Amino acid sequence: MTRVQSGGPAAVIFSRRGGSREPANVRRRDSRAIQAVAALTLISLALGLIGLSADRLSGDEAATVVFASVPRFAGLTEDGGNMTAYYLLIHVIIHLFGASRVALRLPSVIAGAATVPLVAALGHRIRGARVGLVAAALFTISLPLVTWQQVARGYTPGMFLATASVLAWLLLLERPDFTRAVGYVFLTTLAGYTLLFCWWLVVAEAVAMLIAERLRRRVTPTSPVLHAGGAAQRRVLAAMGTALVCGLPLAAIATRKGFVQLSWLRRPSIGDLGGAFVMLASGLNGARGTILAVGVVLAVGTGVCWLASLGGVRDARADAPQRIEVLLCAFWMILPPLGAFVGSWVSHPVYQDRYFEMCLPAAAVLTAVGLDRMRRLGTRFALVAVTTLVLLHAVVLAHGYPP
Repeated sequence: MTRVQSGGPAAVIFSRRGGSREPANVRRRDSRAIQAVAALTLISLALGLIGLSADRLSGDEAATVVFASVPRFAGLTEDGGNMTAYYLLIHVIIHLFGASRVALRLPSVIAGAATVPLVAALGHRIRGARVGLVAAALFTISLPLVTWQQVARGYTPGMFLATASVLAWLLLLERPDFTRAVGYVFLTTLAGYTLLFCWWLVVAEAVAMLIAERLRRRVTPTSPVLHAGGAAQRRVLAAMGTALVCGLPLAAIATRKGFVQLSWLRRPSIGDLGGAFVMLASGLNGARGTILAVGVVLAVGTGVCWLASLGGVRDARADAPQRIEVLLCAFWMILPPLGAFVGSWVSHPVYQDRYFEMCLPAAAVLTAVGLDRMRRLGTRFALVAVTTLVLLHAVVLAHGYPP
């Protein structure tokens, strides 16, 4: 497996192969895809900015102001350690720009839009520019993204950092040097201090690495880490362990003060767990009537794409890095809701669908990978499937917009 080593950071993140060795038509296609992703980023920004100051601050947003405004940073850990870094950011914003609705909500808008190119980059690394573009498009018009872009909470900043952390881990897996290890540890730690549920990413990475290692004998050795053994794997595991150690102070805060102090939450049911995945698949949450029927169709279609994306994991012809990236996206999407569900029964209820906003990038990428694998059924079929899912997402977004 070779990676682009020229063309700057964007080239390294977006491409798996070739650089100057690629045919001119491939480079032109990738260039058009990057331009399209830039347009989607601007669309996401516009969707977040429209009507940003229209509604009053919600109860959760008021809590953000309260925690972030306490003098000498004393309120940063009052939410049980959750969103500590986000409250620090809002503390600085309030100090510099005041506590207007636009000032408080703008970081969420920017973080949501900034995640669009990262989603495209992740899809591109797995199956090329086409998958990256489709993933970015589905992500941009996801109703949960647009909804939480306009809320002064840490959900979209945490989602942005989670996606950046995943990309940093994949770069580290490719070449486990000191610089990439530091970048991964920094981004993972910052993500965890922004949203507590982001620590599940380290677990997802470990599980994906373990399964890919067990399957490695079925493929030709191509991954420099999975097949180099010994030292390379130890460096990656050391970086992951360091990130977990950096989260110990946060764990101490959450244990001492109680995560999010949500005494009013009930323990979730299996239906609630299923509802989280329906939300990730369709963007719907508690809808009724005609739009519910649209959401059901969208959820079923997206679920089929998820299954299709996993269909190549055990394929002996599949590339090992592609395998581990698909597995990582799958566990990134599955483990946070499942962990919150189990934790809510073992300890204290901490289950809310909005906590799994951080899983939206993984859901979009898996959907795009599944759609791309459907090209085996014919290019026309795949095009119809992509168009249908995009239109259904647009219908759901139009129904729920503005938030």
